[in-house]
Amino acid sequence: MKKIINYEERKKIAKRNQLIVGILLIFLMIFSTIGFAFNFNGNENDTEKIKYKDIEFVRDVNGYWTFNFNSNKFYTLYNPQEVSDIQFSTSENIEKYNNKPLYFVGNVGDGFSELYRSLDNYALRISNACLDKECKENYPIKNCDSDNIIIIRNIIEIEDMNIKEEIISEKNCVYITVKKENEAKYADAYLFSLLDIK
Repeated sequence: MKKIINYEERKKIAKRNQLIVGILLIFLMIFSTIGFAFNFNGNENDTEKIKYKDIEFVRDVNGYWTFNFNSNKFYTLYNPQEVSDIQFSTSENIEKYNNKPLYFVGNVGDGFSELYRSLDNYALRISNACLDKECKENYPIKNCDSDNIIIIRNIIEIEDMNIKEEIISEKNCVYITVKKENEAKYADAYLFSLLDIK
């Protein structure tokens, strides 16, 4: 048989249960806040960082490497160590594009995105262009004698499959010839070369 509980005793038991649940909730909130703080500090220590030529590269939560150079913040998919195997010769630096129009020729892809994001702070403006009159798009026709042009050519789109991946400068044009999957890697290598941190 169950003991008959009067109204006063039921009220006491309900109050006690509410107090226990309240204390448990308070402890839960306090410990979850402390745990979050420790976890947050732990993640900060786990952040991937490298130092290359006295420049600190930090990988952000989106997977981009961020670094500061001459008071500008840059975002790249690769760091200089990851593109060190890409060898090419150029005497150009970032000043080549400073306050001058820059044109891209080729299919827009990862390479264009990498260079656009990085050179947008330097170039007067960036737009697409064509190198000859047989251009399918309605872009202005530019030439390597008077205009700064970056041409990204995908090896798959080129008929001669014996062409190797490379970066070549001729007059005011830079030819980046790559497989589609390596566009961003070669674009970052060219950027690091322009900044003299490759």
